[in-house]
Amino acid sequence: MYLSPLVLMKTYLTGEPSLHQQLLNYLLTTHTSSLFDYAKYLWSTFATIGSVFLILYGISLDAYVLPTPVAATYFIFFLVLTILFYLEGLMIAIVATQYWDKETWKQCYPRAYMLHEIINRPDNVKRFIIGRQFCTVLTGFILAQITTFYKWESTGYDPVLFYIVVKSGLIGVLTVLAFGQLMPELLAQEYPLRFMNMPGSYSVCVVSLFFDGVGVGHAAWSFYYFTRGMLLLTYLYFYISFTYLFIL
Repeated sequence: MYLSPLVLMKTYLTGEPSLHQQLLNYLLTTHTSSLFDYAKYLWSTFATIGSVFLILYGISLDAYVLPTPVAATYFIFFLVLTILFYLEGLMIAIVATQYWDKETWKQCYPRAYMLHEIINRPDNVKRFIIGRQFCTVLTGFILAQITTFYKWESTGYDPVLFYIVVKSGLIGVLTVLAFGQLMPELLAQEYPLRFMNMPGSYSVCVVSLFFDGVGVGHAAWSFYYFTRGMLLLTYLYFYISFTYLFIL
C-alpha cells in the first residue's frame, strides 16, 4: 500500500477518521512485518552459522558415524554438499528453461547450451529427474552420517538439549537446508542460464542420466503402473456403482 503526500496532508487537514485509521493500520502493519522479517533472518542466520562451526568441530573430534578418517571426512563433506548444491539448482533451472529456444543463448552460455541440448532429447528430462533423485537421496544419507555426532559426549551440557541439537543431526539439517538446497534453488530460479552454465553442471547432469540408465530408480515405474491401474479400476467401480444407483 502506498500513501501519497497529498493523501497524508488531507488526513491531517480534514481529520477524516477513515484516513486516520488507514494511516495507522499502514504504519503498524509495515513496521511489524519488517521487524518480524528481520528477526527471522537474524535467528536463522546465526543458527545456521553456529551449526556450521559445530559440524566442523564435531568432525575434528571424530564423533561422526561415517567410518572414514577426519581429513577424508572434511573433503567428503564439502564435496557431497557441493554435489547436492548442483543437483538442487539444476532441477529448478532445467525445468524453467525446458521450452526455451537454446539458439538464443548459444554464444553467451555455451555450457548451458550443451546441457539443454542433451537434456531435451526425448524423455531425458524424466530420466534426469529419476537419476537426480537417486543422487539427492544418496548425498543426503552421506551428509547425515557426517553431521550426526552420536559419539560426542554431552559433558557439562543438558543431555536432552545436547541430543536434540547435536546428536540428532539437527545442525546438519540446518546446514544442508541453507547451503545445499535452498540457496541453489533460489539462485537457479533467478538465474537459470547462469546456473546451467557453471562448470560442473553438465557433468552432474550426465551422471544423473547414467544412474537412470542403469535402472536404480526403475522400480518406481513398476509401482507407478500398478498403482495407476488400481486407481483406474477403483474409479470405474465407483462410477458404475453411482450410475447404477441414479438409474434405479
